[in-house]
Amino acid sequence: MVKIVTDAEANLTPGLMARFDIKTMPLWIHFGQESYQEGVNITREAFYERLTTGSEFPKTSQASVGQFVELYRPIVQAGHEIVSIHISSGLSGTYQSALNAARQLAGAKISVVDSLHATAGQAMVVWHAAEWAEAGWSREEIVAGLQPIIKHIRLFFLVDTLEYLRRGGRIGSATALMAKLLQVKPILTLKDGLIELYAKTRTRKRALVRLKGLVLEAAGGHTGVDLGVVHAGCPEEARALTEELSAELEPQRLLMDLLGPGIGAHVGPGMIGAGVYCEEW
Repeated sequence: MVKIVTDAEANLTPGLMARFDIKTMPLWIHFGQESYQEGVNITREAFYERLTTGSEFPKTSQASVGQFVELYRPIVQAGHEIVSIHISSGLSGTYQSALNAARQLAGAKISVVDSLHATAGQAMVVWHAAEWAEAGWSREEIVAGLQPIIKHIRLFFLVDTLEYLRRGGRIGSATALMAKLLQVKPILTLKDGLIELYAKTRTRKRALVRLKGLVLEAAGGHTGVDLGVVHAGCPEEARALTEELSAELEPQRLLMDLLGPGIGAHVGPGMIGAGVYCEEW
């Protein structure tokens, strides 16, 4: 049987992970000399409390090759094959750590997939893979089936400031400075696994309307889509956006949750994002 592995940046709910027995590798979060891993020694809520009230800017680092070896080994020893799906290699070294770990386990049948996404987009890739594994698809069939999904997922996210992304090296200083000087609320997207500025609005209220419009436009009038909404400490806005989009898109797969620390450290509090995928594309 094929088992699915991912990392915490897929932002999967505990229920979804339990339903498909998905194994998840946390990333490291560092506040000064103190290091944490989500679900091990810090919760999402505790992370955002420290992010908004503390003075230290958090840093992140991917899990080591050794940690992935230890995650993979018992799965392989139990006779399973693995499809390991990870946050975009353009945003984190997690994919490379997983790839190197798979190479160290001689004879193990492990396929490591670069999702080219994060959060809701990555979750959609993992969710499809988990359904196919449960249905008895082979490892090769799952990997092949994921490629058009990865290609067509659209993900948009609104941030209050680009400063967190600038400090983390995920977006250029010039872009961040421009947004600050113009006092705009940026809407970003992922293109080929990298973050790009997609739209600029003057107020958060207008940005939320624009965000909803971009998701509906990306859906192209289809219903029965995959829909994911994530947020960094703005649950009311996320809930409202989810309800409005669900009313129009009638999603067959729906995810709405608080953003994990690994991405939250780079986008900052107040971020809200939405991803969409339609099988008819």
